[in-house]
This record gives sequence, structure tokens and C-alpha cells, in this order.
Amino acid sequence: MRRFLVQLERLTLAVERPISRLVQDQRLNPLYHTGTLTVLALLVLLVTGVYLTMFYQFGFVASYTAVARMETHFFNRLIRALHRYAADSAIILAMLHGWRMFIQDRFRGPRWLAWITGIVLAVVVWLIGVTGYWLIWDERAQVLNQTFFNLLQTSSLGAAFLVQFVVSEAAGSGWPFMLILFVMHLGLSVTVGVLLYWHLKRLSRPKWLPPQHWILIAILALTLLALAFPVRMLPAINPTRRPLTVPIDLFYLFYLPGALNLPAGVFWGTTLAVMVLAALAPGWQARQPLPPVKVNLSLCDGCTLCERDCPYQAIRMVGRTDGMRAKYEAVVNPALCVACGVCVGSCPENALSLSETPVDKLFEATRAAVNAPSGRPVKVVFACERHLSNGLSQWADGQTTIRLVPLTCIGMAHPALAEQTLRAGAAEVNFVGCPAEDCTNREGNMWMQQRLSRERLPKLHPEFATARITTHWLTPGEWAGKTLPPTLPHRPTAYGSTLKSFTGRNGLGAAALLAIFLTVQLSLSQWPFQPYPSQNAVLALTLHHRSGYPVIGTDNNLPPQLGLDEAVRLVLEANGQQLLDKTYAPQGSGLERASVAFEQVTLPAGEYHIRVLMYDRPAQSEPQMLYNQQLTLQAGQILTLTYRDASMGGDPLAGERLYYEMSLGTNAACRICHSLTPDEVLVGPSLAGVATRARTRVPGLSAEAYLRQSILEPEAYIVPGFPAGQMVNNLGQVLTPTQVDDLVAFLLTLK
Repeated sequence: MRRFLVQLERLTLAVERPISRLVQDQRLNPLYHTGTLTVLALLVLLVTGVYLTMFYQFGFVASYTAVARMETHFFNRLIRALHRYAADSAIILAMLHGWRMFIQDRFRGPRWLAWITGIVLAVVVWLIGVTGYWLIWDERAQVLNQTFFNLLQTSSLGAAFLVQFVVSEAAGSGWPFMLILFVMHLGLSVTVGVLLYWHLKRLSRPKWLPPQHWILIAILALTLLALAFPVRMLPAINPTRRPLTVPIDLFYLFYLPGALNLPAGVFWGTTLAVMVLAALAPGWQARQPLPPVKVNLSLCDGCTLCERDCPYQAIRMVGRTDGMRAKYEAVVNPALCVACGVCVGSCPENALSLSETPVDKLFEATRAAVNAPSGRPVKVVFACERHLSNGLSQWADGQTTIRLVPLTCIGMAHPALAEQTLRAGAAEVNFVGCPAEDCTNREGNMWMQQRLSRERLPKLHPEFATARITTHWLTPGEWAGKTLPPTLPHRPTAYGSTLKSFTGRNGLGAAALLAIFLTVQLSLSQWPFQPYPSQNAVLALTLHHRSGYPVIGTDNNLPPQLGLDEAVRLVLEANGQQLLDKTYAPQGSGLERASVAFEQVTLPAGEYHIRVLMYDRPAQSEPQMLYNQQLTLQAGQILTLTYRDASMGGDPLAGERLYYEMSLGTNAACRICHSLTPDEVLVGPSLAGVATRARTRVPGLSAEAYLRQSILEPEAYIVPGFPAGQMVNNLGQVLTPTQVDDLVAFLLTLK
């Protein structure tokens, strides 16, 4: 497994090499900042999303209109485009970051928590993007609706949800469904913050944001992209037509059937397999795991340098337990130690060691390498295992003999190693590590540079401040098979992530790289997609029906009968051919219990004689005819047939709907003034338990008569504690007699 990861890294480094050459200055290489740049993109998403929320409204038409209104205002249009392109950047950078962590073997052992939360984070960000596209309610959302319908219509509960909130007249303006989508979008965004906390929880000095120059570059690039290529609006959803071609964002909507021209089974099977393998990756044995760092208490003087330098919170200082004069001693937490060896280089007393590479043996091996006969001056090169795995062992120098000393991380080297190596007779000492921000152990290269530059304890002895000790912070594999690069003295400016200034050379390379990145991002976010065969039409059928009730707009050949709880059978025929024959059992409980159907049938465009038959109850030998017409279906047309029950008077379910309607002056609008929570007063008294109170409220009046009087003649009896004249007195003109019966029937259920 270890060999496999090394080969993957070599292949990846070969692909990355042109990027390194293009940018020249590695501080301008975005691949070393993919993690923090992802967080920056998510922060831009958060800020722009909060701003856009102030202009958003809920409802099928209202949501689309609100977004379209944003596009008419320059600043809002810019913010919306920033929101869109930051979302694309976040998912690209997150995938690159995950890939680099994988090939560098940074997913196992104590790092499993960061790996697993990273996978979950990527999924959550993807879901945020999908719900964000849905919130616009345009043609792209219409395609998303279809995938949602396909998922839910296979279950009766899913069909009930669709009929109630999305496709039928019961959905109304659509604000409940759009509110559900918005809450999902917002809730997932909060989840990202929680997951980011856990993702960075085990790091000693977590880096949330990239260096300042990268913050400025990234925001400037996104702003320029948003200015040059506004998002624009697609047409609104047309419930009677399917869109022929829709531009989709492949970063988020790649899963749509046909987007990648892969069979659905192959696509989802491959996706599931990749997700399972990624989740199981921390359990793979890429190599025999190194044991945790060991502490020799007899040498530990409690200096706390190891605790300070550890990148993973694996060392803590506790009170002394062996009676020595030192106040503290180091304790290693095996569950957090990744055996990187950075703390070994921090210890001035050599009290820490990796069991496979004790410090005294490392010193002995180094002296032996210097003293081995060669006939030429000896140059000792200390290098991390990542460089050694990518061809550093092939380095050559025609004038000196090179002796390589392998380390788990360059941060494992103590400055005394350089001092003793030179004293043993070496002509030069070379420390080779990864570029800034690309160390496998996060900070090993930075600590090493600062120790040699006498900026961090333990410091290089002043005697060797001008000695031939050099540092090279290079991309692994960059110098494989070549002579050593020119010797560079160790200076504070030789390493770092802060860019002091742009030069024409590195600025031009960085600009070219950004242009390539943004061009690819833009093209993949506007991918032309044909979601449906252009020659087909769709026949959609929705039904919400309680057995025994009449259906609106149809002739019932059986007398109405309340209280039935029977399944309903639907049959759909086209030109005499049966396309659907399905039975729907009642779902739900109480007043909402009903048979619910949502079906879609795709047909080639053409002439059809359509019949929809319903078998309402077992005693019915002849079906009811819900639909029986000759028609022409056009290519791309959507014909929706919707059926709901008529009220028969005294219908508590219809009365409940009346109670919840909110347009005062056109319906009852009871909930505006009356709560169903006990003792909660809005304007009038709570209606909780009103059916029980109504029995004794007015002597001589039954509960039903009292409630009817209260609706039609509100001044006939005033509830104590409430002033007269508060309740509207024209409900007799606003409501039909049947609606009054329904409302009374509902109130009688509130016992």
C-alpha cells in the first residue's frame, strides 16, 4: 500500500511540476494552500449568503421574482455571482486538498478524525450547493424537481409530501416547500462550521485562513470573475413545459442522469464504492505504523519546548513524578502522536526519540557517514522521507561525496546534528525539506529554518552562524537525478509564506495560472445539458382522496359515505393501453388520513385518448371516470391532472384548512386571532378545548349551535375578559354555508 501511495504522489507531482515552474515563487503556488483557501471560499459563501438572504422571499413565484430582482441591481448582482463562484471554488479546492492529504499518507492513525470529517464536509458542501440552486425555482430547479420526484414517488409517504407541498393545488403559493428548502440550506451551512471545528480540533495551531497575499489574490480573482461573467437568470419553471437544454454546474449537479453520459447504475455504484473506500482508508496499513515518541525522564529537564513545537497536541507537560528538581516532565499521548519526530528536534537534552531512530544512533550514523573513506570532500544531506521516496537518493555532485541521512521529517533534526557533523570533518551540511506550507507534518520545515536562523529554541550555536550549513525547501522530486541546486545560506527570507512584493516574473505566472483555473471553473459551471428526450411528453397524475368522498369536477355514481377507510385503485389508459394500475392504501392519521398518489408517465408526442378510472371502495363494481378525452400531446409538454375531494359540509378536514388560511377578508383567517395552544392569547381567546367549553357556554345552546352563533353573530355572546367588537362580523358573507359547516365540524374536534 505504501508503494502505491508513493507512485500516486510521483504521478501527482509530475502533473504539478508545470504549475511550480509557471509561478516561480512557491509562495504563489495555490496547491500548498488548498485547505485554507477552501475555508476562505466558505467564508465568502457565508458572508454573501447572509447578504442575499435579506432580499429573498418564500414561494414558487415569490422566490424566483426575488432573485430576478437581485439581478437588476448592480451590487446585488455582483454579490450573487460571488456567491456562485465561491461555491464552485470551495468544492474544487476541497477535492484537491483531500487528494493531497491522501497521497501524502495523512489520513491514518491520529489523523483519522480530520480525514472522516473532511469527507463529510465535502458531502455537506455539495448538498448546500444543490439546495442553493433549488432555491431559485428556475428551469434548473425544474430538473432538480424531477430527480426529487423520482426519489419520493416510490413511497406513499413521499407521494403524500409531493402532493401536499409541491405539485398540487394544495401547495398553494409554495412558501412551505421553499421554507423547508431554505431551512435545509441554512442548517447545512451551520453544520459546516461544526465540522470545521472537528476537522481542525487535533491541531496545535490550526490555520483557518491562507496568508494575506492569498486572501487578496483569491477575493480579487473571484470579484473579477463575477464582474466579467454575471450569473444571469434562467426562465422560471413552467409547469406545462419541460426545458430542452439547461446549463448546469458539473461541480454540484454532476449526479443528474445523463450529465456525465454514464448509466445510472454505473455512476452511483462507482460513487458509493469511492465513498466507502475513502471512509475505510484510515484502517489501511500503508506501512508498519511507527510507535509513538518515547520520553527518557532521566534526561528531560521540563523545558516545555517539545509541547510548544508538537503540531498535533500529542505532548503535554505535567508535574514531575520522579522527584527530580525540574518542575515538569513531558507526557506523550499515543492516541495523538503521529511519530513525525518534530519534537525530537526540539529537545535540547535529547530526551525524546523514535524507537526506530534513537537520537544517539542518528548521531553515530551521521559521524560514520562523514568518516567513511571517499577521497573527496563529504557533503552530508539531511532529508525527510517524502524527498527520499521521490528520487532524492539519485542526487549527484561531481566535486563532493554526498551522504544522505534519512529523517521522518526535516523537523526531526536538532541543530546539534549540523554542529557535530561539521566537527566530524564534513565540508558542508545540507537540510532538504518541503516548500513552505507543504510539509507533511505541517510545521517541521518552518521550525528547522527558524532553529538554524537562531530565531527559535533550540538555536544553532553562534560558532556555526557562518558555517557551510545550507537549507533547500524544494518540491519533492524537483531535483531527482540532477546535481544539487545552488547552495543557499540559511536566512529568514529563505523560507516563509509571506510575499513581500510581486515581481513581473512571478506576478505574470500567477496571473496566468489564475486565468487557467478560472476558465476551467467557468466552463464546467456552465455545462450544456439536455435533461430529457426532446420528442417526449409527460402525463402527470395527482390524487388526494378519502374513500367515500366525492371528487371535485367528476360525477360520482355512488352516494357519498363518510367514515370509510378503504384503499383506492387508479387505472390510467392511453389509446386503450393500460399504463398504470395501482392501489393506494390510506396514509396518515386523524383528519389527514387519505389515499395519496403522484404518478408520472412519459409518452412520445402525438394523439391520445386518455382515460383515468378510480375504484373508490370494494363495493364499487364500476369505476368512476375521472378523465376521458381525446387530446394531442406536444413534444416537451407536461399535462397534469389533479384530483381532490369536494367538501360535503361538516367536513372537519376542510374546516381545519379554513382555520389555517391567512387572508383576512377573503376567508376565515381564524389563526390570526386565535391560538390552538392552551391559555395563549393572540387577539381573541385560545380555541384549545373550545368544543368542551361550548357545551355549557350559553344555556340552551348546544356546542354546535354556540360555535355557529359565534361565527355568524360574534356580538351575541362576549367571552368574559375580552372587549366587544374585536371579531369580524361579516363571516356570514365571506364564507359559504358549506364552509361554515366545515369550520364548526373542525372546532368540535378541539376537545
